Amino acid sequence: MNRDENKLPGDMLTARELAWVTGLSERIIERLITLEVIEPAESSPEPYFPTEAVAYVLRIRHLHVELGVSWSSMPLVLDLLTRIEQLECDLPDR
Repeated sequence: MNRDENKLPGDMLTARELAWVTGLSERIIERLITLEVIEPAESSPEPYFPTEAVAYVLRIRHLHVELGVSWSSMPLVLDLLTRIEQLECDLPDR
């Protein structure tokens, strides 16, 4: 089915488009879905992601490529980073 024939509301990307935009393979995008690192906004008939997912997946790519975080460790690392960011937000201004 052609994507133009079945438009979803808003700007959405297929897994293939997300992979292309972020420089990752479709296989890696599928693995990130399996690891529940990313979650499609719509998964029928195929996974669709909001365009905001691009920045998040680029962050994941940076953690993997530049810092050597393994794909299987990514959920833990992202959780810890989220917690650190939350703690930093909770700190009083100096």
